[in-house]
Amino acid sequence: MHIAIDAVGFKHSGAATVLLDFLKAAVHDPRVARLTVFCSPRSVRAFALPEDPKIRSVERPRAEHSYLYRLYWFERGLDRACREAGADVLFCMSGTGRLHGEIPHVTFIQQSKPFFGEIYRASTPRQRLRLWLLKVLMKRSARSASVVMVQTATMKSWVRRDFQLPDERIEVVQPSPPEPVHGEKISIEPMEAVPAGLRLLYVGSDAPQKNLGTIVRGLTQLREIVPGVTLFLTLALDHPVCSVPGVVCLGYLDGARLWKAYGLATAVVMPSLVETVGLPMLEAMRVGIPVLAADRPYAHDICGNAAYFFDPHSPAAFATAAALILQNQKLRLDLARRGAALIAKRLRAAPYAKMVDIIVGERSRGI
Repeated sequence: MHIAIDAVGFKHSGAATVLLDFLKAAVHDPRVARLTVFCSPRSVRAFALPEDPKIRSVERPRAEHSYLYRLYWFERGLDRACREAGADVLFCMSGTGRLHGEIPHVTFIQQSKPFFGEIYRASTPRQRLRLWLLKVLMKRSARSASVVMVQTATMKSWVRRDFQLPDERIEVVQPSPPEPVHGEKISIEPMEAVPAGLRLLYVGSDAPQKNLGTIVRGLTQLREIVPGVTLFLTLALDHPVCSVPGVVCLGYLDGARLWKAYGLATAVVMPSLVETVGLPMLEAMRVGIPVLAADRPYAHDICGNAAYFFDPHSPAAFATAAALILQNQKLRLDLARRGAALIAKRLRAAPYAKMVDIIVGERSRGI
């Protein structure tokens, strides 16, 4: 079987991680003979595709650099490219493309922002227009797909409600974290300069839905309870938030440096109002680090009872919860134990192999 994959726009972070883990599973599946990956140019990606005879990459620079052309790509260009490549089925990882002929496609919805009203209210008119357009494209892709994949029960409920799809058309495939990457002599001096037990880590961007204001404001209260505690953020070294006492920006971390940061942290914080997954929570659990998460449906879907939750709108609630984790070793150990059990369960479920099963199954049924 020849699977085409639309991954245009994937440059780093969770989308890249999911793509690489899916490719790893597909390469090892004897039913898959070829994989054609439509992608952004290597010069703008923070990752390389695996070198394997089954994998062929086709870069689409115009779709990367022109928003209007990307719209054309999703609506028409992708269909033509799949036919020219001779693909048997399309795995639309962007969640926004569709086909018009006999080739079936499976749509994977990884974007949660268009479903979340608070994001629209906090956005500029231009941002709201782009969110609306993204949701229109996602709906068209999902409605014409043979199967829609999502990663949480919350996303399934939103897709079912907003796209009017029946339950049987939506598959929930809960994610597992990637393999840790280790490197010799890696040092993250700002974290190592703070005593163990006083290091909180946030991994992500400063996008509005990430809700960093709550934890930055709450840090002042937290430092009154736990003097010396420091909040490390994976933001640019010159980011304005770096001027707040107790906040240290580490810059973008990837590979072994990211996993080193997890290992140094006392706890990982996820304050987002909405996420498709929130992969840093799973990555932290994989290395035995407790998670402090926003009390939101996505976080409960991903973490179950393996995280400690706080009101994401309340800096005081964050300070209280963080102080409890920092001061209570028994709680940290209990959360780490629960996290390890959750990760073991997710790994046994082999979610990326399940994705391949779904895609192969749809083609074999001729849908």
